[in-house]
Parts: sequence; structure tokens; C-alpha cells
Amino acid sequence: MRRSTIIFFVGVLAGLDSFSNAQSREHPARSIYKLREYLELQGNLVLNLEYYVYHLEIKLHKIQEALLDMEKVHALFEEDKRAFVSNPVNSFSLIRHMHSDWMKWQLYLSRDPGQEQLAYMRETSAYLPTKDDIADALLGMERVRSVYGLEPQDMASGLLSDVQYDSSFSPHDCRSLAEYSIGMKDYPTAERWLQVAISLLQDRNEDPVVPLNIIDVTQTLVESYRAQRNPWSAGHILEAALKLSPFEARLLRLKEQVSTDLMYEAPLKPRPKEVPDQDHCCNGLCKGPRNRHLHCFYLTKRGSPFLLLARVRTEILSDDPFIALYYDVLTHSDMVSLRNTSEPLLHPATTIQYLNAPQELSTSRTAHSVWLEPTITEATRKADQVLWDVTGLNLSNSEMFQVNNYGIGGSFMRHSDLLQLERNYLVRERIATAIFYLSDVPQGGATLFTELNVTIFPQAGTVLFWYNLAHSGDHDMRTRHTGCPVIVGSKWMMTRWIYDDGQAFTKPCHTKLKSPMVMA
Repeated sequence: MRRSTIIFFVGVLAGLDSFSNAQSREHPARSIYKLREYLELQGNLVLNLEYYVYHLEIKLHKIQEALLDMEKVHALFEEDKRAFVSNPVNSFSLIRHMHSDWMKWQLYLSRDPGQEQLAYMRETSAYLPTKDDIADALLGMERVRSVYGLEPQDMASGLLSDVQYDSSFSPHDCRSLAEYSIGMKDYPTAERWLQVAISLLQDRNEDPVVPLNIIDVTQTLVESYRAQRNPWSAGHILEAALKLSPFEARLLRLKEQVSTDLMYEAPLKPRPKEVPDQDHCCNGLCKGPRNRHLHCFYLTKRGSPFLLLARVRTEILSDDPFIALYYDVLTHSDMVSLRNTSEPLLHPATTIQYLNAPQELSTSRTAHSVWLEPTITEATRKADQVLWDVTGLNLSNSEMFQVNNYGIGGSFMRHSDLLQLERNYLVRERIATAIFYLSDVPQGGATLFTELNVTIFPQAGTVLFWYNLAHSGDHDMRTRHTGCPVIVGSKWMMTRWIYDDGQAFTKPCHTKLKSPMVMA
């Protein structure tokens, strides 16, 4: 067993080294792919704890065996103490045993078993999630809850947007989400999370290692009510808690404070719940005006030999501004190749606020990304060729491909892909955007054009294309869009931003036309 323990310890340390190399340690909660590495670390920690238990059991077994031998000798001693000590063999053995053996027992009991396992746990502490990681995860869950209107009770039981999953939150999870809501001064949501935590605690025993009891959560809930200037609800909660623990000092002190609040505090009127206007259509069920001139066809005209042999199924989502969806342009093997190429290179996504500005860690996009040269692999070369086939645009001066993998509640807040704050015709601008969806997303993750009421859910192998400039060359701010939060799934997408320079003959400007309509 000693040999297997050494093999295990070497193995987990090697796994830790690979985790250290693969994990950027920068906001891993922003990428589902990066989170998979935590599963491996979690598995190693569980196995490490099992080995620790094994060493404890070995120590206990040795102590129990020694006790049996000692009890046999002690039984002889109890039968006739005088006869026992009169025998010099027994007397000498007793003196030597008490002089030497008990000192060794003291040393043996003072040594903690499983030192290798404890060392491994200390080693892994540097690779566990940080406060920033928890903040990212909390923000992602709150976006999912608020954007899709989910109830904490449903989320805690694994019911996500009318789909039931075999998953659930712990009371600790609910309390953390409640504390986040309190920090955001969203007290009604915090109240619902705390009520769920209390109901979960009533159905299970307290964790002896990571303790959390109903009184802890009740205290937080009462303080939440007091922050809302709602001492009446706080009083009702305290009355119920004091029936279970009538002598709990914390609850009694809170009762005095709430009694004072009842005398002097005037309740505040509840504020209406604010729903972000850019997110309310992420479920695709938004009511409002939509473009009525939509149609589907097979794209064959572009001067491309490829389109003569393989027609591309095309769906026009908006004719002004022009937005189109091209189906089945990438194969499954193409998408796997692109994901495999990108995975080891992913890093937290950055954004630029305006042209020539330095890139900064994105506060609006919760994803990891990597830039890929169009010629780096066969899959990128094929994607580049297909994009030229369906758009006819000059891609030689355009940006590289950017591959993104979104994390917990991964989203991209409403934005425009334009580089300039005001149009400057002497500086190049992004005339168009193309998004290659590299995976299906079971729930959420849609691309929403907020001002057009157009919602596109990711479908693996499709390309979403639109123009950011009107046919006159001016900015078209109607193409502002949102990357809706991912509810369930790993959202992979690859974006190509196409510049306007080099398009003079491919897409000339016409001041009399509003939109650069792509003719079939």
C-alpha cells in the first residue's frame, strides 16, 4: 500500500503541474472549457482525502490491536496483583513498558497520519478559485436569473427555464447568492435566496466541517429585511426562529433591534423591478415590431465555383439593415478542429473602447478568447474561403479570426462592433461582422439585435453575417447587439470583423440606398 500511495502522490503532483500550466489562473469561471480543469482537480482532491482516511484507519487499527494485547496483560494483573508483581519477569516487563513504551506512544499519537495527503492539499490551495473567480460566477448566475426571469427556488432545484436537470444548490450556494444580491442592494432577490437556504437546511444535517445552520441564515435574512426598512417581516422571521431556539443570544439581540425599528422606522415603498431593455428579448419571445420582408433561399450567385456545386441555404433575418444566416457552412470535423486548436491558447477576453486604444480585460464579456490567423489550419482556411464565397467581400485586410468560449452565464453586454465613436472616412472601419457558431447551446446564448427584435440562437455550423455600415458608408447603430447569457451548455463561436478598405469595387457606396443588400 505504501508503494501505491507514493504512486498516487507522484501522479497527483504531476496532474497539479499540468493544471498549473493549462490554467491561466485568470478568471477561469469565464470559460466552460477552463472549468473542466477544476473537475480534474476536484477528483484528485477527493481521491487524496480518501487516502487520508485510509491512513487514519491504519492508525486506528494499530491502536486497537495494541489495546487488545494490553487488555490481556491487564486482565492477568487484575486477577492477583501481588502474585503478578512478585514474578520478576512481570515486574521488569511492567517497568520497562511504562518507562519506554508509553513515551513512544506519546510520540506516535502526536504524529498526524497522511502527511503526504496534507502536503498535497496545501500545494493545491494556490490553484483553487479566488475571490475574483467567485465574483465572476456570482455575476454569471445573477445574469441568468435576472435576464430569463428565473426564480431562486426553481434554480436551486435544477429547474432552469422550464427544463428540469438533475442538479441542485446547497444551502451554502444559496446564501452566497443572497449575499451577492445584498451587495447589489437587491434585497427582494436576497430574501428569496435566503428563504430557499432555510428550507434546505430544515431537510438536512449541519455540515460538521463547513457549518451553516438556520440561525446563521435567519440572521442574514433579518438584516436584509432591516436594510429594506421592513421590520414587520423581520419580526415574523424572528418569532419563528425563536420558537426553535428561544435562548439564542444572536436572535434575542436582533429582536431588540427590530423592536426599536418598529417604533421609529417608516417603511419604504418597494421600488418597481427594473428589467434591462437590452436583454428582455433573449428568450426569443419578445413582443414588438419586426422586419416583415424575410425569406429563405439557396445562395448560388457570387461568381464562386463553390456555390455552383454546393448551394448554401440562406435565411434573410433583416433586409434593412442586412442580416443573414448561412446554414451548414462548417462540418463537424471543422468545428472540432477549431475548438481543439483554440483550447490550449484561450485567455480572458479583452475589448477596446475606441480605435487605437489599448486592450483591457473585458467587464462586459464573460468569455475566454484567442486570435487565429486565417491560414493557421485547414479549418480556418476553409472558413475564410466560405466567408468569401457567401459575401463576396475582400478579406485580405480584415482582422484575424477570434474564437470565444463563454463561461458561467457567459454573455456580452449590448455593444456595437464599430471601432470609431464618430465616422472618419480617412480611417478604416468594420463594414461587416461574421460569427461562426462552433457548437450548439441547449439553452440561452442567443445573439440579440436589441433595436430590431431579431434573436438568433446558436446552431453549430452556421454563420451569422451583417453589415455595420449603411450603404452610404455611415455608421448603422441599429446593429447594436447583445450576446445573451448562456443558461446551459458551452458556447463556442468564431468572429471575423471585415474592414471597409479594399471594398471599393466589391461594395461601392450609394447615398440613395439605405442598406448594402446582398443580392441572391
